[in-house]
Amino acid sequence: MNRYLCVLAAMLCVVAEGRTVKVEPGKRDAVILVPAQRNHGINYAAEELAYHFEKLTGRKLRTIAEPGAAPEGAFVFSLGETAFAKRHGVSGAGLGHNRANFLGDDDKMILTGNDRGNNLAALLVDTSGTLFALYDILENDNGCHWLWPGELGECIPRSGCFKFKAGRREMRTKLKFFFWRQLWSLNKEWPSEKAFAHFMNEEVRWLLRHRSNRDLSEQHYPHAFESWPDKYLKTHPEFFNLLPDGTRRPSPLNWGGQAKLISMCTGSPAFRRQVVLDWLASYNPKIPRINLKSNDSDLQCVCDYCMADDHSPVPTEVRRARAKARFEKGDPKWYAELGDVSNRQIEFYKGVMAEVDRIAPDKKAKFSGLIYANSATAPKDVVLGPRFQMCYCPNVMFPWTDEKIDYYISNWDGWYRTGVDMVIRPNYTLDGHCYPISYDRDFHKCFLHAEPRALTGSDYDSLTGMYAAQGLTLYTVARLQNSRPGLPFETIKEEYCSAFGKAKPQIARYFDRLYGISHNSKPTAKSSNRPEGGNWTHYFMAGHDLFTKERFAELGAILKEAQGAVAADSVEAKRVRFLWFGLENARLTAETAIAYDGHRKSGDYFDFAEKVKALDGFRAENAMAGAFNIGYCCWRESEKWPREIAKQMAKDTVSLPIDWAFRTDPEKKGEAEGWAAVGFDESKWEKIPTDRPWDESGYAKFDGYGWYRLRVNLPAKLPGEPVLMVGSADEACDVWINGEKVLHRPYPFEGNANSWNEAFNVPFGKAARPGENVIAIRVEDKNGQGGLTKRCFLKYVKK
Repeated sequence: MNRYLCVLAAMLCVVAEGRTVKVEPGKRDAVILVPAQRNHGINYAAEELAYHFEKLTGRKLRTIAEPGAAPEGAFVFSLGETAFAKRHGVSGAGLGHNRANFLGDDDKMILTGNDRGNNLAALLVDTSGTLFALYDILENDNGCHWLWPGELGECIPRSGCFKFKAGRREMRTKLKFFFWRQLWSLNKEWPSEKAFAHFMNEEVRWLLRHRSNRDLSEQHYPHAFESWPDKYLKTHPEFFNLLPDGTRRPSPLNWGGQAKLISMCTGSPAFRRQVVLDWLASYNPKIPRINLKSNDSDLQCVCDYCMADDHSPVPTEVRRARAKARFEKGDPKWYAELGDVSNRQIEFYKGVMAEVDRIAPDKKAKFSGLIYANSATAPKDVVLGPRFQMCYCPNVMFPWTDEKIDYYISNWDGWYRTGVDMVIRPNYTLDGHCYPISYDRDFHKCFLHAEPRALTGSDYDSLTGMYAAQGLTLYTVARLQNSRPGLPFETIKEEYCSAFGKAKPQIARYFDRLYGISHNSKPTAKSSNRPEGGNWTHYFMAGHDLFTKERFAELGAILKEAQGAVAADSVEAKRVRFLWFGLENARLTAETAIAYDGHRKSGDYFDFAEKVKALDGFRAENAMAGAFNIGYCCWRESEKWPREIAKQMAKDTVSLPIDWAFRTDPEKKGEAEGWAAVGFDESKWEKIPTDRPWDESGYAKFDGYGWYRLRVNLPAKLPGEPVLMVGSADEACDVWINGEKVLHRPYPFEGNANSWNEAFNVPFGKAARPGENVIAIRVEDKNGQGGLTKRCFLKYVKK
């Protein structure tokens, strides 16, 4: 009889599994129960449950900490390792990262997961099983959607009840990890610390709701060899690339020769062995992979080992000679003559695997590799196997075209056939600056193709936070990370556009138009001559070529029509205005870029300065709206625009000539020989521009001292003290006025690592004289690009 009852109970449980339970507070009291000892993750899960429950039902939930108990007859939401959960046989013990056990019926819903984290931001890097299981229920059972950070982006239907599927099950995220890198270091660029903190914390909440989390046991693998030059370059140069000139050093043609970007000699048996020995010396079973990710550069070694590993049909000596010829001409793309080097990377991976299996077979090592740069093309007829986790970072950037999508998909398939675990690790989320570019459908197509083909995780670099301009694209990326497999794009678009109520048709048309402008767009003749062809991180330099005045007017008209379709001051109206913030920010940026182009041609700065002030004023006025990441906008713009100087400009500011006399000083003898003196003759020096690094003027291979000189006339009656405004000096510099040293500016200046890219003022002081004055600037560059990199100006400050 007992056996019969047990079988019957099991059958009833199966029948009950999956039916929808509705918690209706108007019919029954409900409470949240949490353990006496709990971490921030459980506290935050309780806050989020109470918040969403009230939005869904209009009723507040009480939270009771044990040893307190729920009132008799109340429905119980139990979160974490409560005694209540234990009595019902539910525990998170032994669960994997971000996993939780669930039990739900008509009287209770228990969530107990693998949980850690002592603060809000820590939840992005520590396991959050209970919280993420709650978000899964809110999204999939209750129809909650979070379109962008902040309350305005929340879509929580007023259903009058909280729903979930009954039964007992383990809950987990779709991917092992989904991480979208935030930009926390840009607080100085915001108009206030309050606005910065508000934006970033709301962004954290939005990321958590989409279950963004970094599993360090699977994903703690940056570029592997950035620190190796400091450790080994002097003692073991054979570990590093052999350049065409016969040296083993960072390539001076690769971003000015930054050491951390050096390419490794992947074919060297000694290098492979050292990789294994270093891993064993710091072995951590919680981070079980050997990091084999190449540094942030193309593979550039021309040694016999590496060239042989390429298995190229072109003879080694032919490729090496062609590469050397281009290298000697200063061509930064000389390594293109090596051809595709994916086989070289594969041989490196296999070599390290063989070495570690020989030395330490008991460790059963796994590996993390990078599909990137000139080793991104999928190899043919190669098997690596599931011990390898490969991060897919192909050279696909905006503008997205049909050809790029086909390449993305076919190349994914090629690497998938090697038998590895695949991770989406792109750079394309950096694209577009603050412009309303759209690649939502393109991303969706690529992601859904990857989803059933060994996709195990994602790591996006980076989250620029242009929610009001690129909203549907950003929501598409976030939504897919934990959606049910195969979620159609039209469903995502419907979720987003429905939030605008009666303006839904106009908003759908708006984003369709953005996609139409963006997809298959070709760089114009002007934009193709700009940084990165006008794309990627410097798109503010070229965005106005695609988003013209006429297109801004067209897009603005659609949003105006949307505004007229909804009631004034409604939530839907506020959401339409939110999108307008993004469009207006882009329009003002375009106007500023056009003024900057005019400034560079004519030397007239005032229009540019006025546009910068208008742009910054708009951003400051709307800083709390969460529409765009002001810090990122200003930081990137400051890399090319003299933004800081523009803020200080007045009508009596004088543009100094772009071209100054220039001479390198590798022996550091200029000061002793009087190169700063008034009477020194610089007429035989070369003239180079001061609005770009000297690397772009034929000195890409030079690090050390470089001198600039300019003669400028001051009026007989000075309207104020003359002040030299230097756009930026990379890295350290000294300034002389009429032979008198008036400034020593070391790098980093006052501990600021970004001082190489920032403007500063140099008062002439007592060195000023009516008539001709001589300005001499000595810049010291030790690494990367160098020199005066933004234009200089002269202004007068009244005493």
